[in-house]
Amino acid sequence: MLLSNTKMLGALKAIEKIQNIIREYKFFCNNKILKVTLSFGITSPQINDSLESLLQRADEAVYMAKKNGRDRIEYL
Repeated sequence: MLLSNTKMLGALKAIEKIQNIIREYKFFCNNKILKVTLSFGITSPQINDSLESLLQRADEAVYMAKKNGRDRIEYL
């Protein structure tokens, strides 16, 4: 998800809202309630970034979140 014209704090608040919605939502499968969590990676453009380097850094942040535990937000 790209949040143009959004500072890091605004992105963090938006992601936290999404996490809370997913955490509280009741997913049903085969008459069972499933718990679903999401991990996110956040980054912001740096000077001389290309789209590729920006997306790579975001991808690294996601993998860092997964490595450090579920239902996390990491930023680089």
